Amino acid sequence: MSGSHHPQQPAAFSDWLTGEMRLRGYDIDQRGEQARFARDADLHPGILSRLLKGGTDPDIRTARIIAQALNYPPTRVLIAAGLLATEEERSTGLTKHDHLKALTDGDSAADAAVIAVLRATGHWP
Repeated sequence: MSGSHHPQQPAAFSDWLTGEMRLRGYDIDQRGEQARFARDADLHPGILSRLLKGGTDPDIRTARIIAQALNYPPTRVLIAAGLLATEEERSTGLTKHDHLKALTDGDSAADAAVIAVLRATGHWP
């Protein structure tokens, strides 16, 4: 992830995910490699294809699936997708609730889902 203070755009997440897949031996330029990763990760191939084309960011569920497949904590994938602030960004003085409101636009169901992920990873009291 770059030193930018702005969330990554979908294309940047695509580049990050492509690099992570390559590090694990998935040659995504070869026919069938995207499908192999999708199968290994238990992720729908269409979702993976959209992520790799830079057309979208992962939702929280998809980020958790990718994190598990890459053997990362979910927060690492959420940060790479620009859905969670980095340590540097958190030092801006904004509270967790400020970040949550910006992320979910006040949607209480989305708030609950984000908080559940953060609690599960030890990042929310």
